[in-house]
Amino acid sequence: MKFTGNLDRAGLGLLLCALPATVDAHSWVERIFRINPDTRQFLGSPGYARGGDFRELVPQGMTDAEWIYRLPLDGGWNGDENINKQPLSAAIADMELDASPGDWIAIQHLENGHVTKKEPGRPLNSGTLFLYGTAEPTDNDKIADIHLKWNADGTGGNKKGKLLATRNFDDLQCYEGRPAGADDELARTRASAIGTDQADSLPCQADIQLPTDLAPNSRYTIYWLWDWPLLDETKIDMAATAEGKFPWSGSWVRGDKDIGFDPDVILNGESYTSTIDINIVPSMGNASIGTQQAAANTLFQGKAEPYSQAIKEQLSTDYGVSFPQPAAGDGEAPVESSPGVPAASEAPATPEESVAPQPEDPVASCTGASMVTPDPVTVTVTVTDTPAASCPSAMSTSTVTEVVTQTTTVSPSPSSTSTSTSTVIVEETQYVTVAAPEETPVVVNNAAMPASSTRGGFILPGFIGQEQPSSKSTTTTTATVASSVPTPLHNRVKLPFVA
Repeated sequence: MKFTGNLDRAGLGLLLCALPATVDAHSWVERIFRINPDTRQFLGSPGYARGGDFRELVPQGMTDAEWIYRLPLDGGWNGDENINKQPLSAAIADMELDASPGDWIAIQHLENGHVTKKEPGRPLNSGTLFLYGTAEPTDNDKIADIHLKWNADGTGGNKKGKLLATRNFDDLQCYEGRPAGADDELARTRASAIGTDQADSLPCQADIQLPTDLAPNSRYTIYWLWDWPLLDETKIDMAATAEGKFPWSGSWVRGDKDIGFDPDVILNGESYTSTIDINIVPSMGNASIGTQQAAANTLFQGKAEPYSQAIKEQLSTDYGVSFPQPAAGDGEAPVESSPGVPAASEAPATPEESVAPQPEDPVASCTGASMVTPDPVTVTVTVTDTPAASCPSAMSTSTVTEVVTQTTTVSPSPSSTSTSTSTVIVEETQYVTVAAPEETPVVVNNAAMPASSTRGGFILPGFIGQEQPSSKSTTTTTATVASSVPTPLHNRVKLPFVA
């Protein structure tokens, strides 16, 4: 049964607490580099996540458990979790990346076996990375206010930030180094394809572009969020998880509706975050590229290019993963989003137009004549007509709807015959009634025309019950006839009859 209601927070917390947690599931942001978009090469020295360089902190006693930030903290969401583990005061200016508005940056993480040795039940893309940016960070930014709320144009959730990019955790080239041996298939295959050393781990990366409207001499904060749940393979389409199609375990606690999955598809909800602070500086221009490139070359000396190069495909799109994004506001239905495109539910509402009732299709040309509903096809109206005694009325009513083919034959009197052909072009759906009594003038090209005239072979109403000309008419005229029946407001135009 599809779950559509809100799951009690305490109930979900107990459910998730009762499930086993993995002990080695952790990754975080290792380093950040500027990118030269023309060459894809990294530039300058790296920056680090808030708190500093973990590798330098390890000799000082820092451990994985102290560094990583796994959510929910106690195995069950309560809706009040901060997205940032480290407070603003933990930022170390000397270890932050300097970048300019519009710069491309590479955010590196190690796969730590989550790609090389995928666990059963884990998403086939090894989880999805969401990169959120804000110029207004606080120590109390909540994941429930940000994740799947902030959107590409900054109009989602509390509107304090935006979604910069989505990426697969597995960038399809990274691997954990493995020496030659029985357990080296992925490392060997990938290293061989890109010319790297299979024993030397190649970090994964998320390449993103900073907004172009950032203020120089300011700070911009990026929240790196990796969602990596343990799924029940019997209750979810695992093949679709390669495209990021799986739920976030916090959606039920937040009260999202129509999530598209039952809550029991998730055996264990796991999300990990890192916080990145970037010093926004005035544009460095091309003059600095040479110096910056030299610094990066020194850092990566002796290594193959993939260690110091952005991924081409990521530089061509901001949103590499589709995902279900709830509409703005808690408890509103998620929609399948191609990121970067605002959810349909956020589009401005368009008032419904009032449409007048339309006449039925059948048309009576003479009293007692049979009713025919034409099918929409190409218009060709052929008339062979001499007034018939059986149709003495001085009024002819004709209705054209959509585009139709209609052939009408009225038995001519022995005295004369007139045959002509006309094509009626209907540009939009119309409901038009043309009616005129005998000898009533009909407006043609803004001039009064006697009722005994012809219009390009189309028999005008005045001819009903009158003697027709004996020769075939070749007159070509365009008539504009105003509709006597209201048409929809968005479709109210004059109907041209073109002979």
